[in-house]
Amino acid sequence: MKKVNTSESSVQAAMPKTLARFDQHQERYYKQLQKLPYFNMVSVVIEEYIRQIVDKGAFCLRVQTDVLESILKDGRLRNKLELSDDVYKGQNKETRKEVTRILFGQDPETLQPWEFHKYGYLTSPDMHRELILNYSLIFQYGSVVMTLRKERMMHRTTLCFGDSLNFGACSHLIPTRTDRIRATCIPGLKHAENALFRMDGIGLYLYIAEKILSNALTVDNFINIEQITEDAPPVFQFIELHYHGLIDLKRDIERMDATVEREEDRAILERVKPQFEALGIPFKIW
Repeated sequence: MKKVNTSESSVQAAMPKTLARFDQHQERYYKQLQKLPYFNMVSVVIEEYIRQIVDKGAFCLRVQTDVLESILKDGRLRNKLELSDDVYKGQNKETRKEVTRILFGQDPETLQPWEFHKYGYLTSPDMHRELILNYSLIFQYGSVVMTLRKERMMHRTTLCFGDSLNFGACSHLIPTRTDRIRATCIPGLKHAENALFRMDGIGLYLYIAEKILSNALTVDNFINIEQITEDAPPVFQFIELHYHGLIDLKRDIERMDATVEREEDRAILERVKPQFEALGIPFKIW
């Protein structure tokens, strides 16, 4: 166990391995996008917009209530690849590995389970607004929202528009770093095999730029992107974030907010609340 902790610490200190080849991977794709008509014009609009929402938004993720005690015991957040096959289907693990190759250009076979990225999303820092407008996320991702410390995560977080796992979207986009924005993060050109839908390359970039320029999509309403883009194929459910490297409870979690969806959840929440607060993490039960 001690040996594993030492390895994890070294991963935390260095550049996360999931990003080791990312810049070259993204650069190749960006150059292909730049060959598309109008891309160099609309990319300026999109990149400035992303900078603004990253600056204003909160870096969050959701977990189920019943994993909170395990998180306390571990002192960090685990990703899906670390869970046993009894909890998480092995076939889906293989899919997640391949997505790592497609999105970040990294060979998943060179990674240890704890080195894979974790999924989250960009949302409003107004947690009351987040809990109301993103209520539907409870059923898929969980009723406990963790807000991460942006100053610690900025250099190791990537972003894309929409669910990268949905309908093979990852085959048509490459995320952007949140601290170095590039408009590669909207479905466009196909760059991987087995894509499940066809895109015309520039179509969704033009669509998003038009939404921004017409003020339909603003810095204040990006949390409503699912409704704003409901006429687009595919619909963007949220602005997805990928967190690279370990997420440590004491250092990386800014606050936690939970809603009581089942009566049995209440006892768990009330039991773990003082334990998280003892670590310096504000914990609110709504």
